[in-house]
Amino acid sequence: MLILSNLIGFGGLDRVTPGSQTFTSTGSFTVPEYNSLTVEAWGGGGGGGGEGGSGQTGSSGGTTTFSGLSAGGGSGGGGAGAGGSGGAGGTASGGDTNTNGNAGTADSNNGGAGGSAPGSGGSGGSTTNGAGDGNDGSAPGGGGSGAHNSGAGAGGGGSGAYVSKTYAAGTLTINSSITVTVGTGGSGGSGSATGGDGGRGEVRITWT
Repeated sequence: MLILSNLIGFGGLDRVTPGSQTFTSTGSFTVPEYNSLTVEAWGGGGGGGGEGGSGQTGSSGGTTTFSGLSAGGGSGGGGAGAGGSGGAGGTASGGDTNTNGNAGTADSNNGGAGGSAPGSGGSGGSTTNGAGDGNDGSAPGGGGSGAHNSGAGAGGGGSGAYVSKTYAAGTLTINSSITVTVGTGGSGGSGSATGGDGGRGEVRITWT
């Protein structure tokens, strides 16, 4: 019985302390002893378009990565003077689940809404009714909404993508360090009214 107990302990099955860690900015993750480890990641949301003389496009959100997993950031919404098109959602790859982000909307009468992030991610900024700046997207990964002014509406930013993967025991090396890159949210376009910012990305890790 003593020998059997030692063998089980050597395999790590009875020494695992369940836990979790969340990254809201870039950092390093040290792999703990685990039986099953799940990673969820969201890319940054795109910024909403601004209302300006030439139409200012919001900037794209950043890509979030973890050991071969990639959750792309959403594209920025188009400025009002450029047609106010909604930004595209980010692209996901490498996981057991890969869900691309949702596009922002275009609304010629108001500022378009930002795309909401999949996988229970952040909500997109709500439609801008009347003249005013766009609304920020929520973290993780929601796109900012477009601005509206002078009868022209800018497009909402696309949301970040979502990726999830579960690693079986032995797949990741215990005590190794893995770089975690968290995408930032895109900035809203400038102009006489400014688009909403996209929500930052995020990585959530849980193990048992």
